[in-house]
Amino acid sequence: MGLSIIERQCAGTSLVVVEDKTLPLVRFIVSLRQGTRSDPPHGSGMMRTMLEWLQRGTLQRNRVAFASALEEMGSSVGSFVGVEMAGLRGSCLKRHFGATLELVLEALKTPAFAL
Repeated sequence: MGLSIIERQCAGTSLVVVEDKTLPLVRFIVSLRQGTRSDPPHGSGMMRTMLEWLQRGTLQRNRVAFASALEEMGSSVGSFVGVEMAGLRGSCLKRHFGATLELVLEALKTPAFAL
């Protein structure tokens, strides 16, 4: 079938990369071991909101610059939230995987809403 799957884990975060050897695309998931179960009792939806905000820029790039950087590479990033797990997922051209992952990690480490 031509699929290659790589999984790495570090400090409660998991990275899964799926490469289709027949296409120039890579799909990836960066998941956290927390989902809506970790929302505070009177803060339902907090995890979902936080993950949506992660896509709105970083301390280094405002929302437009962050979105433009992804768009220039043809990369897409979205969020997902479940009861036990949440995270970011996306796809990109193989040649832009490193740069796309750097943007995702930048969003996780230095989100704009941290101000």
